[in-house]
Amino acid sequence: AAARANLELQQYADRAVSAAQLRRLVTRGEQQIRRGLEPLGYYEARVAGSIAGQAPRWEVRFEVAPGERVRVRRADVSVEGPARELEAVRRAVEAFELRAGEPLEHALYEAGKSRIGSALQANGFFDAELLRHRVEVTRRARSADIDLAWRSGERYRFGEVAFSEAQFPPAFLRRYVPWRPDAWYSVEDLLLLQQRLVDADYFSTVSV
Repeated sequence: AAARANLELQQYADRAVSAAQLRRLVTRGEQQIRRGLEPLGYYEARVAGSIAGQAPRWEVRFEVAPGERVRVRRADVSVEGPARELEAVRRAVEAFELRAGEPLEHALYEAGKSRIGSALQANGFFDAELLRHRVEVTRRARSADIDLAWRSGERYRFGEVAFSEAQFPPAFLRRYVPWRPDAWYSVEDLLLLQQRLVDADYFSTVSV
């Protein structure tokens, strides 16, 4: 699937092409397949395309030898600042899948990076800064070094809660707020407030 993903030649399956055009597409296809395998850690793939048949029914075959997969040699993933003491952020860092010895897979790298960033945002670290995000691949050694680091900044707190377009007095509605004044921001608490208001059956729609 990765080899086929960006293969331009597939767009010409039901179109008439000349022999010269087909040769160019096959040459480009070899490059496209090699690029398609790199996100899975195959940086030394050998691809050979061949053409058989004749117009209008050509047959193209690609022989692919993916080679040895690049593996992670070192993975430094860290969060600086007060967020590193927060359990949700620690769990996100510990869940980063690409550890030393694992095959390099770009999708797992991006998913892990996104998970940590989301944990910071969900817990009120809105000024978090991604200091370093680098994957350094050494083809000859078939190894990759990962360096990911955030500076969390200070955590935000909840401010005043205001209700609008409701037929009830604010004092009545404040009973549904699940946090104390000046509590740490948490997206889970925000969703809990919305769910409490929905479950109250007083409103047709609730937007928090």
